Amino acid sequence: MIMKIHLPRFLLLDEVLLDGEGITFYDYLHRHVAIVPLPTIMLSRHITQCQQWVGQRHITCVPLSTKSEELAQALANLLS
Repeated sequence: MIMKIHLPRFLLLDEVLLDGEGITFYDYLHRHVAIVPLPTIMLSRHITQCQQWVGQRHITCVPLSTKSEELAQALANLLS
């Protein structure tokens, strides 16, 4: 049996999850699942802290209060 795996084109992630931080989930995903870097938009209440997390990660930090049009533009920039 041949399995075909479909990887998402991007990840939209909140910095605060019910059981931990979004960055911890992102790192876990890349260590154990993702074959290639997964472009990610992280919705953040604390944009400065989010930007410090970015480092070598393929993450764009966006304020949680961002309007949908601005979020769509950030996504377009990330995927271009």
